[in-house]
Amino acid sequence: MDFDYPLVSIITPSYNSGKFIEETILSIINQSYKRIEYIIIDGKSTDNTIDIIKKYEKICSFRSESDFGQSEAINKGWLSAKGDILAYINADDTYFQETVEIVVNYFRQNPDVMMIYGDFSIIDINSKKILFVKSEQFDLKKLICLNNFIGQPTVFFRKEIIKKIGLLDTNLHYVMDLDFWIRIGSRYKIVYIPKNLANFRIHAKSKTISEGYHKSLTEHIYILNKVFLNSNLPSELKSLKKMAYASAYYYAGRGYLRHHNIKDGLHYLIRAFYGNRRIFFDFYLFQIFLMLILGENNIKKTAKWMQRKFNLFKNIYIE
Repeated sequence: MDFDYPLVSIITPSYNSGKFIEETILSIINQSYKRIEYIIIDGKSTDNTIDIIKKYEKICSFRSESDFGQSEAINKGWLSAKGDILAYINADDTYFQETVEIVVNYFRQNPDVMMIYGDFSIIDINSKKILFVKSEQFDLKKLICLNNFIGQPTVFFRKEIIKKIGLLDTNLHYVMDLDFWIRIGSRYKIVYIPKNLANFRIHAKSKTISEGYHKSLTEHIYILNKVFLNSNLPSELKSLKKMAYASAYYYAGRGYLRHHNIKDGLHYLIRAFYGNRRIFFDFYLFQIFLMLILGENNIKKTAKWMQRKFNLFKNIYIE
């Protein structure tokens, strides 16, 4: 390993990402730190994704082949990567110009740190900044209770971790990152750095936006089963079991309500209530109930007016 200028390997999984992938590629090519290996793993796209990638094939390596989802694609990239520091960024997200340089400098100065993450901005389909998201100090207990405060595109870690904890779990397609962070945090030092490291794009076809809450719930339960079936789990973490499962039902219920599925929403919220009665004091949940009662459009119009008139809710994204 070159401790002064380590190679950083970045993977981008893609499938029919023609609308945004060039912006992602350029954000990596234009990094101020130049020792970067860039690998794109495409799932046999049928749009113009491959044509765009081929424009940059002298700078990045890519392959297009069938796979079993995003987790497998990222794993393929990490296994073939030669870098000492690894990351992945989705084909609709971007880095800032000095992101990798910031990351490398931090790892060089802190050899005991195995993974870092930072702040990020949320952008829309036109790359317009919607919201700045400030993260927080690492807390394994919060992660186990499914409070995922880590912005995925801001994460970088040392490759040696994979030899100890393995790759992404290919049984997971929605919350594989959360599982990975928990496994790393259970054994190694993870540090938050208060720097804006990436742009996370939201749009109608984003996987986190367009696909079902039931699948995410199933995967949350799968992760929690792995955590709490571990006989070596410390007692202070074992005590979180009831609250953690309640959180899984709470996030599912809240999501269903947010999308007007009242029956399933209330079903899962009631299940959550038995594990953690404090959930009904959650402000976000109150907002959702208010939208259901008064009408979502009316609430949005009022909130946008208050943003413009009084500069209120300036850190809240209103569609």
